[in-house]
Amino acid sequence: MSQSGAEKLTIRSLLKPVPVPQELVQHVQARQLASVDKLIGIIILGNILSLMAVLRSFWDSEMQSLLLIWAAALVLVCAVAAFSFVRQQYWPVPAQEPEKRLENISRNAVLLGMIWGMAPLMVIPSAEPMGQMALGIILVGMMFSGAFLLGRIPQAAFSFVVPVAAFFILSLQFNYDPRNGYLSILTVLYLVMLGISIRWSHYQFVNQISTGEAVKQQSQLIGLLLKDFEESTSDWLWQTDEDGTLA
Repeated sequence: MSQSGAEKLTIRSLLKPVPVPQELVQHVQARQLASVDKLIGIIILGNILSLMAVLRSFWDSEMQSLLLIWAAALVLVCAVAAFSFVRQQYWPVPAQEPEKRLENISRNAVLLGMIWGMAPLMVIPSAEPMGQMALGIILVGMMFSGAFLLGRIPQAAFSFVVPVAAFFILSLQFNYDPRNGYLSILTVLYLVMLGISIRWSHYQFVNQISTGEAVKQQSQLIGLLLKDFEESTSDWLWQTDEDGTLA
């Protein structure tokens, strides 16, 4: 993937799979997993803080019991993700194949997305306008932060963002407010923009790795050529400026 290819990037190309050279597949997967390992703490903390915000906002609502069950499910998923990360990093267990770990991350992401999507289905039909707005802000924040933090693994980012948006739009249909139609359209637009951003981020990520590997290979080749030259000749190499003075 060359720089010229990046310059020709279009919206149409973002809809196609990002091409990854076969020799770079394992390297890209390793970098993807490393990015999640570095951000797993932030991801879990963000989910817990947002969960607390939802509970605080709707603690006195008639859906309190359901919200507690919802919160327990979300905490359980976060705990499983944290345990899986600790086991992978510090316990002497056989390491999973990169493809398997990426699949697990995507499954956890879609599960989190569906749990977050259940919140508006429980709350919005009976919530006051201010409560609806508060939950909408929280969900939009979760969508954008999820797209950003999981952007290097597109399948995981989409697995999280799409269910949240879909369930939010569905919940708006149960509240007969003319403004909800505009909110649904706006949510779809947000989802499209997030999808483009995720694809663009992944394209740049793969392009960066490809360019870096090309530069690394060229440096190694130049080093070998210089070493071979030094070993096979007794001539001197020097550099001068435009006046002929040794630099």
